[in-house]
Formats: sequence, structure tokens, C-alpha cells
Amino acid sequence: MDYEKIYARKAPDGAERRDLKRISDSLGEKIRSLLSKMRVTAEVQLVGSTSKGTNLKGGDIDLFIVFPTSYSRSDIVKVGLKIGHMILPDGQEKYAEHPYVFGYVEGHKIDIVPCFSMKENDNLKSAVDRSPLHTRWVNANLDDLKRKEIILLKAFMKGIGVYGSEVSKGGFSGYVCELLVIRLGSFQKVLEFFAGSEKRLRLTQDHPSPIDDAPMVVTDPVDRKRNAAAAVSMENLARMRILSREFLNKPSEEFFDGFPRKSPPNIPRKTCFRIFSLERPDLLEDVIYPQIEKLRKIIVSESRNEGFHPIDSEIVFGRRINILVELENDVRPAIKIHAGPPAHSQETRKFLDKWDKSPHVRGPFIVDERPVVEVKQVSRFNDVIISALRDKDIGANLNSVKGSIRIYSVPATKEQRDLMQKYMTRNLTG
Repeated sequence: MDYEKIYARKAPDGAERRDLKRISDSLGEKIRSLLSKMRVTAEVQLVGSTSKGTNLKGGDIDLFIVFPTSYSRSDIVKVGLKIGHMILPDGQEKYAEHPYVFGYVEGHKIDIVPCFSMKENDNLKSAVDRSPLHTRWVNANLDDLKRKEIILLKAFMKGIGVYGSEVSKGGFSGYVCELLVIRLGSFQKVLEFFAGSEKRLRLTQDHPSPIDDAPMVVTDPVDRKRNAAAAVSMENLARMRILSREFLNKPSEEFFDGFPRKSPPNIPRKTCFRIFSLERPDLLEDVIYPQIEKLRKIIVSESRNEGFHPIDSEIVFGRRINILVELENDVRPAIKIHAGPPAHSQETRKFLDKWDKSPHVRGPFIVDERPVVEVKQVSRFNDVIISALRDKDIGANLNSVKGSIRIYSVPATKEQRDLMQKYMTRNLTG
């Protein structure tokens, strides 16, 4: 495997690196000038993968305005947003632990984020305060060879669909990639680590392991109580293990570029599809996605409990939230057996008394050692699930749009057709 060739394809070339430096230097000077005019005491730091030389092509520029802890949170947010909008007139506000401004300059995404100046293992005022510490620690522990190894690892993880710490991705952040290479030594050794691992993963070196039952724990060296890999899902950990093993067995550039999606054979599936579509509240992805995932799990669980035998499910969300579920059947019998206690139990008397006074279809009669009755039940899937969802808590923000749920048996919009295509062409990379 020619890693140099892959590195050349995935890493920014000299021209891009010069552009990133020119833009970040220029924006940094403008921010410093504004801080001086506003008589605000704060530093400007370039953080993130671009500041470490570990970024893939098309990297972002993360500029942090670092305030002394003598400032209040409201002060740094106010100043940060004001400067952010002055530097990026067309910028928009996003919300991490507090608001910040992002926009684009010459095609490069720019984040301007306020934070507090902290030391390693201090009690942080906000999660973003770690970022400058991460940058300093990584740069102090990297050389140019390891930077290349990190870019190879990021490209591999991106190619197999496990790169990215967004809640909806549940993958490996750039910082975790950097920690893995620094601690294990190389791209190859990281893959060997995953390929040979079992059960939950712990990479804690000489630090005490954070108390965390996450699938993977990587101690954050600048905050030893924190699991840097807390976002990694069990599914993506499994994907990384399996595909690391496959790559080591048979290396291919395909792992870095993504596997082609193939449609399954066009055979009658004899199954039923349902797409649940509802309004998407105007909230950040990291806020709304856990509620979407909660709704998906409720739909699957209720489908299973009510006898519709779900096979699999998938989510796509853009302008609307769409959740697809494939079922073995969408109609169940109009009656069901309701069993009573075993014959030796004195509770059989209560069971018989209850059903003597309650509506039922047939019985009581004996099956094996229990009295049973037949009772009516709703038979159509849509009716059963809508009724079940009515009483379910599907999340603080989704509860308010529960009434907008519509159920489709065939895709009705482009988003729903994309969802069906995504579902039908799933492979090892997702």
C-alpha cells in the first residue's frame, strides 16, 4: 500500500496550507485590533486541526477569543458575538455551550468562538475552554511524521464512515484520532489496536480511567476526569474493529475513499415499509437528534411489542424528520389471547371474575394449565402505532410537533426517496 500517494490525495497541498495561514493570520489581526479598540483584554488563538497541521483537505479555521476568568460568561458571549459578526458580516450564530459565530471566507468555514483561559485539569467554566489546551498538548507531543499518520487515520475513518463527533454521527473526533496516534505510534498500530480489541475499549495510559460505561474510553490528558471518546457509538466502534481487520488482511485505497453503494437484487421482499414524517423544530442538530433517535427507538419497540416484527430502521432529517421502519407485516389478527394465572394459583378466581364482567370474544377456556380469553385488538399498524405514540414522551421539543406526524407507505418526497435509497444500499460503512 502506497501511503505517500494516499497522503498526497488527502492532505492539503502547499497552496491550501498557505491560504489557510494567510486567512487565519489576517482574521486574527482584525480580531486583535477590534479587541484593542473595545479595550477588552483577551487573546486570539488558532485552534483545531488546522492549527496542528493534522487537517484533511478543505479544513476549517477555528479562531478562539480567550478571555481571563475575571470576565463573566455573559461578557465573553456579548463580545464574542459582536466581534464575530463584525469579522463575518454574513455569518450566522450557532450554539455549543454558548453562542458563537460561523461563516465563510474564500470558501473556508470560519468559527469565531469565545472561551475562558484555563489550565490543564482546572474546573472548566465551559466545554469549549478545553480546545486551546488540546491544541497546546497535541502540538507539544507531535512531530511531522505523526502528523502524516494522523491524516492517514482521519482519511481512513472518514472513508469507512466513522469520522466525526456530531451527535448524529457518533464517530471519532479529530482530537481522538490525534490521541490514538500519539499514544499508539502510527496509523498501522492504531488499526492493529482496533483489530485485536475485544468488548469495551480502554486507552488510559498511566491516567486513572474516567468512570464511564461508554463503548470506548480515551482519557483526555488535559482533563483526566473526561472521556475524550464519549461520543463514539457501539455501532461505529464495531465498524472500526471489523474494517480495520479487513484492511490489514487486504489493504485497498477503497477504505480511504468510501465503498460504493450497491442496490440489492430486485426481488419481492414481501415486507411492509412505513415512513414517519413530522415537522422539524428549528433547533441545532445536537439538540434535536437525540430526540429523533428516541422516537425511532420507541417506534421500533412498540412495533415489536405489538407483533409487527420490525426488521430494521433508518433516519434522515432535513426540512422534515423522516423515520423509516421495515416490518414483516402491517396487519395483525383482530383478536389476541389473554392468558390468566396458572391453575394452581388462587388468583384464577379474580381472573374469571374480571372477564365475566368485561367484553371479550371467546372464553374463558383452558390452554395448557391456564385459563385464557380471546379479546379484540386493533389490527392495522398505523392505527396501533399512532395510538401508542399519543401517550409517549418523545422529547421536550418533539412532543410539541407530535400532532404533525404523518405515516407513508411509499416515499412521497425527495427526502423520503433519499431515505429509502440510503436504507436499501446500506453497507459496512453505514
